[in-house]
Amino acid sequence: VNFDWVGPGYFEALRLPLVKGRGFVEGDNADAAPVAVVNEAFARRYWPGREAVGRTLTYNGRQLSVVGVARDAKYSSLNEVLQPFLYLPLAQDWRSNITLLVRTTGDAAALSPAIREAVRSIDPLLPMPDVTTMDVATSVVLLPQRVAAGVTGAMGLLGLVLAAIGLYGVVTYSVNQRTREIGVRMALGANRQNVLALVIKDGMRLVAIGAAIGMLISFGATRAMAQFLFGVSPVDPLVFAAIPLGLALVALIASYLPARRAAGVDPGVVLRGE
Repeated sequence: VNFDWVGPGYFEALRLPLVKGRGFVEGDNADAAPVAVVNEAFARRYWPGREAVGRTLTYNGRQLSVVGVARDAKYSSLNEVLQPFLYLPLAQDWRSNITLLVRTTGDAAALSPAIREAVRSIDPLLPMPDVTTMDVATSVVLLPQRVAAGVTGAMGLLGLVLAAIGLYGVVTYSVNQRTREIGVRMALGANRQNVLALVIKDGMRLVAIGAAIGMLISFGATRAMAQFLFGVSPVDPLVFAAIPLGLALVALIASYLPARRAAGVDPGVVLRGE
């Protein structure tokens, strides 16, 4: 079981909610009864279907009483399988190699001088700590996901460009095949707006069918990608709404150009076969 020593305020600083019981308090010191906090995976594995708070476990020859259950988290990488984790109070088993976590409402990087000054005020002989933000500290861990996101994003953009080119080609070919039909329509009273609407509607129909099929496939594909996603749901409504709107905009542009050309057809020339 993975474990770490933490102090009061740790769960609040990381916004790691406690689903049951409590976190560590100032009273959980060397003179108090040994306590521990476990995560949900720990509780599911060792006390399935039972209440974890109030139970005891043995660590390093000591009996620890579980006082809280914390929400599951990622400890090494985003795609790791959820593992049991044990939190121990730092004041009951002191370690000198600790990391101080500070939460601020402003710019985290701007807090560095204040933290160093606080350390200096405690003891001027203490070495100045290396101060970094959580974003910087986790950047190496998130690098594979960011590279993968960049590559897939570039591939998606390339696919969108190819789709727009393909749609433009298909609509243009269709217009060329229907030039005589369009000339007849205009000779019978269809105006420029009618022809524009006719051609754009045909192009948009193709995109609507393709988008519907693609959305169904992507709905299933994102389920398989759930473990690689961070900060977004596999079926995020904003993403699934933006995709068809973006495709519709691209399709509108790709259809408009050949539609404008079709609307400029001279029906007399077309009907004479010139």
